[in-house]
Amino acid sequence: MVSVFVPILYLAVLIGGLGTFSYFYRRRKPAPVSQLEEWFPPNKARDVYFSLQAQDNVPTGILKSALLLRAVEDIKRLQQVQTQKTALNVLMQKGGAGDDLWTRFLQLEEEMKAEVMDVVNEAQALQEGWNQLIFQTANEMMLNDTSRQTLSKIVGMAAEVKQEFIDSKEQLAETQTRMQKNRETRVAREKEETAARVQREEREAEEQREKVRQELIAMEEKESKSASGTNSPRNRRKK
Repeated sequence: MVSVFVPILYLAVLIGGLGTFSYFYRRRKPAPVSQLEEWFPPNKARDVYFSLQAQDNVPTGILKSALLLRAVEDIKRLQQVQTQKTALNVLMQKGGAGDDLWTRFLQLEEEMKAEVMDVVNEAQALQEGWNQLIFQTANEMMLNDTSRQTLSKIVGMAAEVKQEFIDSKEQLAETQTRMQKNRETRVAREKEETAARVQREEREAEEQREKVRQELIAMEEKESKSASGTNSPRNRRKK
């Protein structure tokens, strides 16, 4: 496994430099326009492999890694062809596509078969018997890459959910703290209002008592004056 993936990492460094070489190499050996070029973008993996193949003294491990990447790209394209063929069949049945489109699509399938066979032959040339395993290995690489991407998405989603939980927990704590403060403020205000009401009632009661006391004093003074007037010498002589 290490002997396969280490060269792949090396290829990633070479691709930038080989891109220019690939451009001039394709211009030196022009190929007729094919349906592959019409239906798909340029096959960079194949171009890189051809560029390496055209150089001298390229290690076999590098060529095998480049061919594996080419096989992975072919698998992806084969899957797209199968999906597009199903959709095109439905379109043909409904009269939404002409025979010319179907003919060009069949040509595309033939070119894909030729591409696959070329990869198989190259694999056999690089290592005897590898032609029977290269696409299986490429498919495993693609599935592993898909699994890593899926796992990465799941991990990302889990991190988002965790962060949302943390945020909601913090928001809940903030809400509870705010409610507690509001409750304490309300209780304190109610206590102040109760104390003020008690003081006001006590003051009113004291004022009422003072009023009653003053009235009693006035009545006593009045009665005292009345009694004094009755007991005076003049009143006694009249009697």
